[in-house]
Formats: sequence, C-alpha cells, structure tokens
Amino acid sequence: MAKFPDTSITDRDFIENAELKANLLGLDSFLLWNVQLAVLYVRNKDHFSPIKTWNDSKGTINDRNVVEPKKNEWVKQLHIILKDLNEFFDMGTIKEKTFVESFKDSVIID
Repeated sequence: MAKFPDTSITDRDFIENAELKANLLGLDSFLLWNVQLAVLYVRNKDHFSPIKTWNDSKGTINDRNVVEPKKNEWVKQLHIILKDLNEFFDMGTIKEKTFVESFKDSVIID
C-alpha cells in the first residue's frame, strides 16, 4: 500500500488496513510505502512482522508537496525496493502469488 509522506509508516490504521487486505487475499506479505520510507511485512505464524525497512531519502521527502519535485529521488529508491523484493522472492522469503490465485483462494468470495 502506498501513501503520501504525511501518513506515518507506523500509522496503526495504515498497517491494519494492509494486514486486512493481505489476509483477505491470502497473502503472506505486504509492503507499506509512504514515499519516504518503505517496510516489508511477512507473516510469522499468526501475525505479520516487519523484516526490512528502506529509508534512503534522508528525510527530505517529508511532505506531499515535495513528492513531485523530488521524483528522481523516490524513483531511484523505488528501483532499490523492487530489486530487493525480487531477491526476497528468489530466496523464498516471500511467496509468489498471482492475482488470479489471490482471488481464487481469498475469503472475499466467501
């Protein structure tokens, strides 16, 4: 889930909403990103735990008004996040699940 930087990465509603969606879709992980920070959560038995945090903006993207002017900065960070996520998939730390599989296995249909 993505938000603007004025939503804290530790905002309880932000995290709970992502957990709810991950559970409904039968996913074992989710990523929160507020342009300034990103956190990867992975299911650990019956709850999700953060296993990786990305913070390379040096705190300069701390308001929605600077998101567009600092696009080069956050796009560069996004590429790092995607590369790291790919490594997590390769290692099996997070599991691949297609969109169709998520809906087929989800409780949304029930």
